[in-house]
Amino acid sequence: MSTPPSPDPRPDLKQDHGLWTDLLTNAHSIDPNVEGLLHGLRCGGARLQKSPDHRLTITRGEWSVPEWEEIKAQWLTPNRDMIVKAIRITELGTVTAEVDESEFKPASGTQLTFGIPLKKGGARSA
Repeated sequence: MSTPPSPDPRPDLKQDHGLWTDLLTNAHSIDPNVEGLLHGLRCGGARLQKSPDHRLTITRGEWSVPEWEEIKAQWLTPNRDMIVKAIRITELGTVTAEVDESEFKPASGTQLTFGIPLKKGGARSA
């Protein structure tokens, strides 16, 4: 039996609390070690910022610039692919069940649809 994903350790940072909850849940489904890494970042106040085109970026939050540069070099860069995967899934929503990767289907354009049924016009269905 697997352990449940970690809750957001910084619910006091309300602006991106929901996004961090989703990101930690999604990272847990991909790799619990990546979830642990992201959990540690969030403990230090890292933030998620959403761009106008709804892309997410992790920012340093309360970490100093030298600390953040060291974290990026030691932890983020070596785990980049898995972190990006968790972020891209979070941009779509939250993983609610384990899905075989064979169900990940390329959609039109450059985005991927991860087994999420789409309504007409590209919106996710509930």
